[in-house]
Amino acid sequence: MGDALAVIPVVKVRLRSAILPLESRRIVAALVGSTLATAVARRGRGPTLGRELGVLVLGLAPALVALRGSDLAAYHGAEHKSIGEFERALVGGSQAEATKEHERCGSNLVGPLAGITLLSNVMLRRISRRPPAAAVVVTSLLSTGAAMEVYRWMSRHPGSKVARGLSWPGHVLQERVTTQEPSADQMEVARTALSEILRLEGIPDPR
Repeated sequence: MGDALAVIPVVKVRLRSAILPLESRRIVAALVGSTLATAVARRGRGPTLGRELGVLVLGLAPALVALRGSDLAAYHGAEHKSIGEFERALVGGSQAEATKEHERCGSNLVGPLAGITLLSNVMLRRISRRPPAAAVVVTSLLSTGAAMEVYRWMSRHPGSKVARGLSWPGHVLQERVTTQEPSADQMEVARTALSEILRLEGIPDPR
């Protein structure tokens, strides 16, 4: 995850014309609104589980706003389709069967991360209504680490009923929100990017 984030400033420096999602006023407004709404929800009354469930939904809102109906979602679909074409070409399959959804998409991390984060935050706030910042940070890091381990297990056991159940929220997000069918130009960008990655890695491109 650190590597994935570290590439963002590199892209911005080397390609100054690139416009990142965080530069969008809509996304900034969603982030600010989500932060303020989260603070209000945490101070509210009612069952801890209900409050934390609301906080969890609010935390997902900026990402959903960024992807919903945007070029970003279409490029996400193009990324999946280009990878699917490559994987099918490796085994002699039909590249035309590649879809905008992919079983190893990071969206499939949402289910485990949401469940573990919800459980951890409920436990923490039942111990202390207003826990210290250090405890919140540690809980968040542990939840993310645990979710990543679950995600790795899911990737190694794709045929398991448990893995399919855990990945179901991610598949729904991919199908309805985080990906769209790309245009021909967007597919060309994705295929070119993948070809360059394969070249740098010294991997033959069978497509």
